This record gives sequence, C-alpha cells and structure tokens, in this order.
Amino acid sequence: MDIIGAAESDCRARMDKHAYEMNISVQNQLRDDNLKKFMISLEEYEKASSQLNVVQELKKQIEAHGEAKEKPSEG
Repeated sequence: MDIIGAAESDCRARMDKHAYEMNISVQNQLRDDNLKKFMISLEEYEKASSQLNVVQELKKQIEAHGEAKEKPSEG
C-alpha cells in the first residue's frame, strides 16, 4: 500500500468536498446557518490543504532520501 499516495488522495477528496460545500453556500445564500456552514467548510478545506502540503513535502524528502541511497558513495 502506498500510504503517501493514499494520504494525498484523502486530502484532495476532503478539499473537493469542502470546496463543493463552500460553493453551495455562495450559490444559495438563503440557507439556514449559511455563514456557519461556509466557515466550517472553509476551516476544513484549509486543514486538508495544509495537510496535503505536509504530505507532499514528506514525499519529496522520502524521494530525495531514496535517490541518495541509490547513488554509490565515491571513495
């Protein structure tokens, strides 16, 4: 199992879900508790986006570490 890929996919799915919810709030501003729902989705979108950035940075570090291990040391 590619845990990094799964984490990226999960973060993107949550971002899509909350972007959709924010879009609904913008399109239908007469909904009950619209501002509250918008702000909750905004906070969750931000959290998922931040987590995706961390996962992608971790992925870069893992790839760089793997490349360093593959290169034979000179000496």
